[in-house]
Amino acid sequence: MNLIVFDLEWNQPLPHASVDDELQRSLPFEVIEIGAVRFDRGLNKTGEFSAQIKPQYYTKINPFIAKVTGLKTADLKRGEPFNQAVDRFLAFCGDDPLFLSWSPSDPFVFLQNLQHFKAEKTESIEALDLQMFFQMKIEPDKLGQQRSLESTLELLDLKKPEAFHTAFDDAVGTADVLTYLKKEHLTADLLDYKVSITTVQSVSEPFPAQLIDKSLKKALDQYASHCPLCDRALTVLPVHRASRYQARRMSACEVHGLIRETISRPNLDEPAQHNIRFMFVGAKFLALRKKKKTPQAASDQLPAE
Repeated sequence: MNLIVFDLEWNQPLPHASVDDELQRSLPFEVIEIGAVRFDRGLNKTGEFSAQIKPQYYTKINPFIAKVTGLKTADLKRGEPFNQAVDRFLAFCGDDPLFLSWSPSDPFVFLQNLQHFKAEKTESIEALDLQMFFQMKIEPDKLGQQRSLESTLELLDLKKPEAFHTAFDDAVGTADVLTYLKKEHLTADLLDYKVSITTVQSVSEPFPAQLIDKSLKKALDQYASHCPLCDRALTVLPVHRASRYQARRMSACEVHGLIRETISRPNLDEPAQHNIRFMFVGAKFLALRKKKKTPQAASDQLPAE
């Protein structure tokens, strides 16, 4: 197994652009750059990868993406087709890779693009949020504050790239953080925090009406939840937020990771809905939630990059 520290840049539709509904659902973000550094299981660096991709759908640069990356529409005319680039990338990754990134967004967007463009569908990938792992090891009191890669490199006194928000430079910076953690002997349990990511962000279904008396908090605290993807019983924490109309708790599936679990109802006399939202980080992070607030990385919308 190789560990692939990687970063993506992607484009998205122009504001108010007319986009086919099905395309918007299956491909809200189109990958335009891939950068990666490969490690073996002993965390020894074994290779580097970079690809610029010519988008097929979102061929004009979104203003927000332009501001973040410095790219212009003319830059999108260069590069290779996604399938050609990703075939090279997957060959570079080898069998059964584990993808490490600075936030859980990149593996999710990568999988969306794989499923859209490749005829041979990939249902899930193994991933690990190195940003959250770093904060747990170095700044546990600040877990969930999403320290940027740039400020992390400054904190550790590591070399910063000439420009952030290019996929390769960000991947190299993230790899340097991993190497730092190894040197400090903080990576022995790294693989315990991996998660299987799918493109399912959330699942909603009616909550059993017979379990609700008046208190949604009591109903959720007593409810034995199962993962809708694999039917495993969830490990749950007590409800941490509740009102007459909503109750929320954190839970985890050992395979599909941390979950934000909610039951809600618009009115007291209406049926309640049970929502499970996947946060795309490993189940073992649940232990940290007993004293911490919900990580911002698990907001209802994935960052736009």
